[in-house]
Amino acid sequence: MEPVYLLHAAGWDEVLKGFDRKFAAKALADAGYLWTDTGNRYKKKVRLAGGKPQPFYVIRASILEYDEEAEPEAEANEASREDWPSPQSRA
Repeated sequence: MEPVYLLHAAGWDEVLKGFDRKFAAKALADAGYLWTDTGNRYKKKVRLAGGKPQPFYVIRASILEYDEEAEPEAEANEASREDWPSPQSRA
């Protein structure tokens, strides 16, 4: 199971300070690093340890392994977001 990072709206704003946040979300989603909710919303509702579902930007940890010069693996690019591990299953 691949680890993911959860960022709430304030964390997302802090990380992308000075950048177009919506453009960044679209770019990450298009690249397969951002797990989106139904309807192509960039935040996904996630339930953390007994709480109510809350919206988070869910980012695949593999983004930290990105290498611009490396050839992307076809299987990773074609992976469906439905195949990603649920943060709920990690709790």
